[in-house]
Amino acid sequence: MVVEKYTGQQPTVGDLIKQLINDVNDLISQHIELFRKEIKEDAEMAAKYASIAIAGALVAYTSLIFLGFFIIFTLALIMPIWLSSLIVTILYIGIAVISLIVAKNHLQKLKKEPEDTVDETKKTVEEAKKWLHNLR
Repeated sequence: MVVEKYTGQQPTVGDLIKQLINDVNDLISQHIELFRKEIKEDAEMAAKYASIAIAGALVAYTSLIFLGFFIIFTLALIMPIWLSSLIVTILYIGIAVISLIVAKNHLQKLKKEPEDTVDETKKTVEEAKKWLHNLR
């Protein structure tokens, strides 16, 4: 024990409680630091993948524009161009709606907090409470 090293005496209950409180404070600080690191890592990964997704989306968007023109002009061979344009527009709106619904559903499933750190912090606090309660 810390007290024994300096005084050569057995620590008192008060000293033990002070040491416990300091240890719990240190442990909670470490949990908070781990929480911050996990959040930072998750944010960095999200930014990396978001930039890749944006680049892919731009290429896909450009391709869809050209595909739309191709379909419009192909359909214009058998119907008025205004009707072929309307059909392609409705098709694009349907694809957009489906894509937004799927994206919304997946985004809602993302975890909002680092569960491991939160669980460990809760366990630490509960154990400290039990230990302090048993001292009384």
